[in-house]
Amino acid sequence: MKTRRIAVNRLIVDGEAVIQCVVELDGDGNVARWWHFDEEQPFTEWVGGTLEIVKTPDGGYRIKA
Repeated sequence: MKTRRIAVNRLIVDGEAVIQCVVELDGDGNVARWWHFDEEQPFTEWVGGTLEIVKTPDGGYRIKA
């Protein structure tokens, strides 16, 4: 399945804010990883705003609806 990268101004993870982040989603919409960036990333969709991700019961992460 295809991965998707989105960039946001602020990411909230476990109650902590991280500024300027890329979030990589796997083909099922699960958060595969995230990282702070300071330059434009290729193949990344700029969404902007604030995004919160939450831990799932199996220990992974998903975007909070």
